[in-house]
Amino acid sequence: EERFAMKEFNVPENLLTNLRKLLEVEYKFYQDLENLLIEERNALVEVNNETLTNINFQKESLLINIVEVKNKRSELLKEISLLIGVETDDITLTFLASNFSKYSKIFYDFKVKFKKIGNKIKSLNEINKHVIDSSLQFIKSSLNIMFQSSKKAVYTNYGKVSVNHGFSGTRLYSQKV
Repeated sequence: EERFAMKEFNVPENLLTNLRKLLEVEYKFYQDLENLLIEERNALVEVNNETLTNINFQKESLLINIVEVKNKRSELLKEISLLIGVETDDITLTFLASNFSKYSKIFYDFKVKFKKIGNKIKSLNEINKHVIDSSLQFIKSSLNIMFQSSKKAVYTNYGKVSVNHGFSGTRLYSQKV
């Protein structure tokens, strides 16, 4: 990106305005995703299956919208790329902030906001994954305990503790009542 630093390119105003609008929409979608991940964590902790199902549908819809906006942004960047003679992959928010002075602050702010929300989403995903993993581990442990105890009876037919459990011959009840 340094090879393009502070070179002012001539691009029609409407392309940069449209790019800004797409970035605003995309950022709003990421904010919505962040909020859904917070709701998801709460639903996981509360074990609210109905809410979890609803959140998953919302996340799927939101991710489809994000992909659509990214595709529109890619098409717009291709158009800008052709006009300025720079590879599309080289047109980053830093590049845009450095080479379009009128939009410099806008593109720089988007860079900061996208990085910040990306880190938040990553952190929330990791927390939710941990909650799910912990729940699954608890379920596995509970099932193991249930199935292990059903294989070896602790008590014999005569009300005595089984030899396998270290209390050989001990009665469960007293005959003196």
